[in-house]
Amino acid sequence: MKHRNSKVINTAAFTFAEQLNKLLPGWVYGPSTPPVSMIRNMYIRNVVIKLPNTGKGIANGKNQLLHLIQIFKSSDAYKALIIQIDVDPY
Repeated sequence: MKHRNSKVINTAAFTFAEQLNKLLPGWVYGPSTPPVSMIRNMYIRNVVIKLPNTGKGIANGKNQLLHLIQIFKSSDAYKALIIQIDVDPY
């Protein structure tokens, strides 16, 4: 997640992780601040999601995640928030 305002990114990251943890209990880790927490005047926060290796678990998790992102993007408070999904972060 990225945003220009540190207060907005902190509240958005905690709210996003809390809502995602309700949908996918036990699979959500974070939010955390990366070692380089600001790039090009954008504050960064990470939320790690570990999905099970079953086909239905991955499909369910992906659908829940995309639905939650749509809800966040439609909210007036988080319209300027940039959410990036990295399927293989390491």
